[in-house]
Amino acid sequence: GIEVSLPVIVRKARAAAATFVVSAKAARALLPDSHLEITEFAPGRTLFTLGAIDYIDNDLGDYNEVSMAFYVRPRGAPRGVPYLGAWSDFLAGRAATYIHRLPVDQSFTCAAGRGIWGFPKTVERIDFEIDGDRAQCRLEMDARHVLTLDAPRHGSRTLPDSAMTTYSYIDGTLHETAFRSGAD
Repeated sequence: GIEVSLPVIVRKARAAAATFVVSAKAARALLPDSHLEITEFAPGRTLFTLGAIDYIDNDLGDYNEVSMAFYVRPRGAPRGVPYLGAWSDFLAGRAATYIHRLPVDQSFTCAAGRGIWGFPKTVERIDFEIDGDRAQCRLEMDARHVLTLDAPRHGSRTLPDSAMTTYSYIDGTLHETAFRSGAD
């Protein structure tokens, strides 16, 4: 019942992310069907990114989010030189992601994210704590502690705006979302 204008603009947010090298076989098991394939960055290995975002001022309100994503490509898409092509796309910001989970702590942004973009959002407990030079995000799902991401504050990276693509599945339907993202 609330009108949302597009594009949605984020004016102020705090974020932290960590990227891990994980088993491509395990990641493949989490893909719902065969429209996408896991991008391998080394034999049998892919990347998994865990992100924590505290949206302070944006068109969808003040809320917290945790992103769990793997790097993918549409099945049959050009790969380039094995592994080198994947790293080149990743470093240039051209690598697409599959959003496996996207918990948020507000029902409105959950409904907007699912309804507008097809993101697999759920409402969960997400707490951010800032203490001196550290920031911490804690996620609970079904009243169980799932993860805590702890990171140094005051990062020095500036990320220029770049085009990005992400994929998600809702009720068995593949959704492709193109967006622009950057940070200073």
